[in-house]
Amino acid sequence: MAEEESRPRSGSKIGFLSRHLTSLSLRTRFFLGVGIILLCFCSICAYIIYRQGKMLIEEASRAKSQIVMAAVEATQTYVRQVLRPKLYEVMGRDAFIMEGMSTSYVSRAVMDRFGEAMPEYRYRRVNINARNPNSEANPAEVRMLKYFAANPDKQDWEGILLIDGESQYMRYRPVYFSASCLHCHGKVADAPQALLEKYGSERGFGHQVGDLAGVVAVGIPVDIALGQLKGKAFAVFMSCLFGAIVLYVLISSFFNRLVAGDLRKILNIFRQELPEEEGSPALAEAQHRDSGLGEVPQNLKWADELKLFEAVQAHDEIEEITVAARTLARRLRESRGKLLQSNELLQSVFDSTTDIVILTDKDLRIKMVNKAFLKRYHLQEAEVQGRLCQELHGGDLCPFLSCGLQKVLESRKPVIEEVSNTAGEIFLMHFYPVLDEQGRVESVVRYARDITEQRRMEQNIQRTEKLASLGQLAAGVAHEINNPLGVILTYTDLLKKGLVGQPEPREDVDTIEKHTLTCKRIVADLLKFARSESAQKQLASLNRCIEEALNMMSHHLSRGRVAIRLDLDPDLPLINVDADKMKQVFLNLLMNALQAIGEEGEILVSTSFNEAAGQEQVIIRDNGKGIEPELLEKIFDPFFSTKAAGEGTGLGLSVSYGIIQEHRGEIQVKSEPGEWTEFTILLPVSETA
Repeated sequence: MAEEESRPRSGSKIGFLSRHLTSLSLRTRFFLGVGIILLCFCSICAYIIYRQGKMLIEEASRAKSQIVMAAVEATQTYVRQVLRPKLYEVMGRDAFIMEGMSTSYVSRAVMDRFGEAMPEYRYRRVNINARNPNSEANPAEVRMLKYFAANPDKQDWEGILLIDGESQYMRYRPVYFSASCLHCHGKVADAPQALLEKYGSERGFGHQVGDLAGVVAVGIPVDIALGQLKGKAFAVFMSCLFGAIVLYVLISSFFNRLVAGDLRKILNIFRQELPEEEGSPALAEAQHRDSGLGEVPQNLKWADELKLFEAVQAHDEIEEITVAARTLARRLRESRGKLLQSNELLQSVFDSTTDIVILTDKDLRIKMVNKAFLKRYHLQEAEVQGRLCQELHGGDLCPFLSCGLQKVLESRKPVIEEVSNTAGEIFLMHFYPVLDEQGRVESVVRYARDITEQRRMEQNIQRTEKLASLGQLAAGVAHEINNPLGVILTYTDLLKKGLVGQPEPREDVDTIEKHTLTCKRIVADLLKFARSESAQKQLASLNRCIEEALNMMSHHLSRGRVAIRLDLDPDLPLINVDADKMKQVFLNLLMNALQAIGEEGEILVSTSFNEAAGQEQVIIRDNGKGIEPELLEKIFDPFFSTKAAGEGTGLGLSVSYGIIQEHRGEIQVKSEPGEWTEFTILLPVSETA
């Protein structure tokens, strides 16, 4: 119960102290903190001086004790190695002279005489159950004996101890029995008679080599030196304290004259702006709480809030600025939250657009992009911030580097244009300027819609309509021409029969017949083009169709030095197509490639299956003379041909295009003039296939 009763009292004291400190003005707390820091600095300086001086005293005492230890060890070594053996040699092994043969006695006697000349030194060699009662260890020395017994690897111990009310620097070193010591400290039967008569046989016997023989203790009084050191440390503390007081006064003066003046200027701004703009209980509550006056009452009226604000002002400028700054920070947090919400809303609008949208600054560096942009160019949002478009995906592929961008910067009006890049992609570009208050371009919204497929579809529709119109025209023309050609061929037969035996006129008739047959073949091609039969689809292998087409033109390949390289996918699935028409397409493309190569070259034919897209792909590539860029869009038009007159009708690629369209496929062409030409056929694989 007593403990429970004491806790509230302790807590109440802490709470009272906390409330008391909180009630102090910020300026008072600042100066109180400065004073505490300066006082701690003075104490630390004095403590450092004391510690350094104490270390110097210990170093000097260590050096002196080392000298004494060395002198004692030299004396004992002389007795052990020189004097004792000599006396044994002269007087015999049973002789024992304490004053010349005992190392402990000789060293003690020497140090007693040394102590008469140097009374500040203290020397003792002691042990537990010592033979000489004067060498019996006192409690402090017993502790050291136990220490060395427990730590045989330790060779000495040093430090400052309080002995007989006096501070002394003590150094202890263990002593161990050697073989020469066992004559007097081993078995009683081996000990000299004189030793037994002097000390008896009870104490100092029964030891072995390596046993702890005691400790050597050297002490040096340091009371006077430590007292002088404390005086110096106190003098340093007082000097630092005086300097700290002067510094404290200077800081106070500097703060009141310079800092406080600037704070008042800032405070006047808050006083003019915040009470008028922030006339709300929130400000009064913050001011009331920060002033240390406790929690603000609820439903506080504006008049009471002004009184409360004046109460806060009565403390000091720093506290009032703190209250106002916290109110301003709260407003900034609210504004930042609204700004983040607006930014998230704008980003969500950006991301919901499937077309590419980016926002750039006036230097055309990216500020914001939508997910469509990141997905198209395989980028992360962190990679695009502050970058130029051409730095991200190459200038040749960037659709935003068009003339419209410069136009919008100059005119400050929206610009719309259609552009294409080197990859053949077509974009409908929208450039919208974002103007600042002065009417200058601050940002540019760039919107790009990929209309490549739309334009390609429009071209396909136009080409299909053109083919249909030309087919109808060709059917009519072929029908009208076919009848006169039949009449001409009939009369050539009659003429040939009537000119038997007349070689020259017959050759002329043969020439007429030859060109008439050529015209009839062209008319037949026109009729075939105009009256295309519907495809008879069934499951077939494109690889097989290609191989049969190559067999059909093997005699053409044998004439020149043209190599056919096949890269056919062995796992190509069967596809639902008209095999004969597909052979016609491959035969047309292979013959065109052969004619483009000429005498020597290579034709590559490859097939593959794109399971994700559900399409089979056929590529026929040659290293012939290529096709000029301005002719690529015309090569599928009927009667258009790059061959010399009489070498082709210009219907092969048109018929091939119609066959692929009939199979719901797509045929594409790419070419590099003078280098290569590549036709790509894409055919959908139906679910039944």
